[in-house]
Formats: sequence, C-alpha cells, structure tokens
Amino acid sequence: MLILTLTIFMMSLFSYHMINKIFRVILYFCIYIVFCILQFFLHKYTNYFYVLPNLMFLFTIYSGFKKNVFAQIIGFLFGVTFDVFLSNVFGVNTIVFAIIGYLSYKLSNFFDKDIIFAQIFIVLVFSIIYLICILLIYYIIHENYNFNIYNIIGMITTIISTPIVFYFFKHL
Repeated sequence: MLILTLTIFMMSLFSYHMINKIFRVILYFCIYIVFCILQFFLHKYTNYFYVLPNLMFLFTIYSGFKKNVFAQIIGFLFGVTFDVFLSNVFGVNTIVFAIIGYLSYKLSNFFDKDIIFAQIFIVLVFSIIYLICILLIYYIIHENYNFNIYNIIGMITTIISTPIVFYFFKHL
C-alpha cells in the first residue's frame, strides 16, 4: 500500500512531459553506450572492408534534424568520446561534432529528413564540412593529419548507410 501511495505521489509530482524527457535522456544514454561499443570495441566484427559507418556522426545529424535542441550537446559528447579513443590531438573532434550538431539543428527547417536524397545530400555536405574543419584545425596547430584512402572509404560508407541508419533512428 505504501509503495502504491508513493508511486501515485511521484506520478503526480512529475508531469507527462517531464517523464517523457527523462525517458528520452535515458534512451539517448543507452544509444550512446551502444554506439561506443559498436564504434570502438566491436569494430573488427561490424565493419565493411575495415571501415565502419560513423554512427555517432549520423546520430548527431539526425538529432539535429529532429529539431532536438540538444544536438550540439550530443555532438559534443560524441566528439569527446572520439577524441578519447581515436584522436592524437584532444578537442578537435569535440569542436567539429558540436558545430555539426548545431548546424544540423539550425538547418532542420530547410530539409525534409524523410526524403532519402535529402538525407544523403545533407550527410555528404556535413562529411565535407567535417573533413574541411579537421584539416583546417590540424593545419592551424601545425600537426600532420594522416589523410588516406580509408578516410574517403569511411565517408562513402557513412553516406551509403545513411538511409538505413536514419530509418532505424526514426523507429526508436
């Protein structure tokens, strides 16, 4: 009886929108954990020709397209994770992912995220922006960026897998 009373009290304390936001934060955290495991730990089992689509990059863009005001925060967290696991200069991916999250949120009114051509085009544009920003930041700090064919193959794999990944995100 006491548990039922406490449950009713807690339900009255939180509105439906508050519970929905809490659920959304928990869902995003679970997505973050799954993407970290896929991207960094299970890479050798889930890749195409040694290249895995950048799921964190795609989720950052998709969260901006859903008009999620936290897209730049999601991009920031994914960028920090990339910097911790993959980068030799800390902070580069953090800045670029946050910028991409912000831009995808601001440009979400101009594109329909359900049209496949628009999805591929936007991911292509953001991939080019990502590459230019990375190269520019490495040039400014006088660090040599190891640009090779795997960068291009990774971008192509990410762009090709965009409709499938966006379809999956849509049904979360």
